[in-house]
Amino acid sequence: MPAQVKELKVQDVTIKLHRAGHGPTVLFLHGAGGVPQWLPFFDALAERYELLVPEHPGFGGSDDPPWIYSMADLAMFYLDLVEEAGSTGYTSSATRSAAHWRPKS
Repeated sequence: MPAQVKELKVQDVTIKLHRAGHGPTVLFLHGAGGVPQWLPFFDALAERYELLVPEHPGFGGSDDPPWIYSMADLAMFYLDLVEEAGSTGYTSSATRSAAHWRPKS
């Protein structure tokens, strides 16, 4: 199932969002390498779920706002993203390497 790729405005930040599927929402947060391509397991998830794969602020085609400084800031941003994306029902998340995220120095 090919993903739709679009820009989404969340607060004052424009991000690139890959989206596919229907059902309960899964928010997939990429690792330090970004989202190089639509991966085969994304198709498997999209068969049962609405899959949201945003490019983190500061990665790829997304803005890099100075106010996202901590993991707490990023978590609040993603709560707003899920709401702005119009997702309904239960939302769960998956990540590859959030532990590698570091605040800007």
